[in-house]
Amino acid sequence: MGKPRAPIVMSLTTQDEIEPGAKVSFVLKILSKVDANRFSYIINLPVGVDRLVGQVYWQGELRAGEMSTFPFTVRLAKSLSQPLTVNAVMQTLEGLQYGASTVFSFPALMHQLKPQPSHQRVQRHGRFVVEHSLK
Repeated sequence: MGKPRAPIVMSLTTQDEIEPGAKVSFVLKILSKVDANRFSYIINLPVGVDRLVGQVYWQGELRAGEMSTFPFTVRLAKSLSQPLTVNAVMQTLEGLQYGASTVFSFPALMHQLKPQPSHQRVQRHGRFVVEHSLK
């Protein structure tokens, strides 16, 4: 027996070309399988992605079986280190709370990153060691 799934189905899609600096229109679709008297979502934009049009946060009610659509447009950075994520929280009429999330990655932009080493070579007790940073 697995973990119970939240009664929310979310999808994040685009028909636009994903390229550095591009203006990209997305559609977030949310389907609730139960009535929710409280529902909210937040779109977490990676650093370097600017919202041009649309909402990155919404709060309201959802009815079971109804598809809600939320279009928004962003301008992409030249390179990205993180995906775009959507987090949602809902509360049913019975008071149960659920959460869900979806992720949209930008592999075409992520491969352009040139990772910088986050370590340094230092001498301790007469020996050289490599210290790694978690920053």
